[in-house]
Amino acid sequence: MLASATRSAFVALPFALLISGIAAFFQRMESISIKRFCVISLACIALFTGAFIALKQIPSAVSHPLLGRILSISLTGQDAEARFLSWNIALQGAREQPLFGWGPEGFRHVFVKYYDPRLYGREQWFDRAHNTYLDWLVQAGSIGLLAYLALWFGLAHAVWHRDSPFSPWEKVTLSGMFAGYAAFNVFSFDTVTASILFFAFLAYAEWRFSERRQAVLQSTPPFAKRACRSSLIVLFVTAFLFIFYFTIAKPAYAAHLINEGLRNPSPVLETRLAFFTRAISLRTFATPEAREMLMQFAVDVRDAPLRDDSRAKLLTLAASELAKQIEQSPKDPRYAMRLGVLLNIYRQYEIAIPIIEQALALSPRKQPILYELGTSYLNLKQFDKAAEVFKFAAELLPENQDEESKKLYAVALIYAGKVTEAETYLIRIFGTTEPLESRLADAYARIGQKDKSERILWLIREREELEKKVKVIHTSQ
Repeated sequence: MLASATRSAFVALPFALLISGIAAFFQRMESISIKRFCVISLACIALFTGAFIALKQIPSAVSHPLLGRILSISLTGQDAEARFLSWNIALQGAREQPLFGWGPEGFRHVFVKYYDPRLYGREQWFDRAHNTYLDWLVQAGSIGLLAYLALWFGLAHAVWHRDSPFSPWEKVTLSGMFAGYAAFNVFSFDTVTASILFFAFLAYAEWRFSERRQAVLQSTPPFAKRACRSSLIVLFVTAFLFIFYFTIAKPAYAAHLINEGLRNPSPVLETRLAFFTRAISLRTFATPEAREMLMQFAVDVRDAPLRDDSRAKLLTLAASELAKQIEQSPKDPRYAMRLGVLLNIYRQYEIAIPIIEQALALSPRKQPILYELGTSYLNLKQFDKAAEVFKFAAELLPENQDEESKKLYAVALIYAGKVTEAETYLIRIFGTTEPLESRLADAYARIGQKDKSERILWLIREREELEKKVKVIHTSQ
């Protein structure tokens, strides 16, 4: 837990101790050791809380790469704000589909539809709400969430029923364990590994609680037991091999091929493309990733010394695979945006615009999509349209947030020849007409105002020199 610095686990730990202590309090008459544990658990919570508060006052602890991450736990930090925004998006989606939800993996559709511009600068493509209960609510609706919560109530019933076969220590241990997991789920999302452990414990609790089922098994004739056991073993092994091949081995091989395509040192383009095409042809859940990595590979080698026919082949392959992915995932703007980025980098701006607009229609308030569309218009010298797009992006958030969109809007205005309007806007947002932005310098140079361009570039160089000197001073100390 320390090595991974999983903050959700550290939040869940004191809660698990608290519930264990409460469970021990109710079992205190059963054993002196349980009574002692009740006191010890409460003391550990106090010690844990005190250590957390004290360490937050120590700069070396806060700056530590692992300890600092744990000490960054807060309800007001950027990570907490991102979680709250993600939860709000999930609730909006749940209100639209309250009963049966959006289906498996449905949160990604909710996320793009109700995307909050304040998430700009964070992870751009959330596929989970970072709250297991909200994930169930979005994917399976209120009915699915109630069914999931019923599992927890069933577990509590099995452990704490008056006829429960669990010993007092088992009750205390299981209560704390599942309370910690329940608290962990508030701030994180479920994984396959965690789900396997959770349902295995549910099965164990049910098996211990169900005396009648044990009686039935004990009354079964020996020959029937052997036949049943042999059949179950064969069925289990067959199911295991089937699941292992399609969910682990085949996707793992696809991941290996993707990695080879990105890292293989072969100078022959066809050799590296073969890895991607083979990974895609396997048709696993890694296929969308393979297509995205193929696109990334095409971007990375854009300026490499390739023959024109090889470059065209690479672009055609990457674009066609992304187009297939768009057909398979028509409600996900991610792949349309990726294709738009690819076409822009290869200077196919007119082709890129309708594809980027397709992504924008699915997520109209997502800044990266707007930036890509505005960039297409800039490169086509349609400066008024570019300014219109960047202005919409700039107005999504208050003037003191998302400087990127504000700078791009000013750049578009300068290219459009509206220098006075651009400089008035820059003064209002940044307090100066010369913010340290190389794209502004380039825009001034393109319209012939080289003195302003050189002034901004000089200020950028001065800042870089100052940062180098400050870094040397810190290093020497």
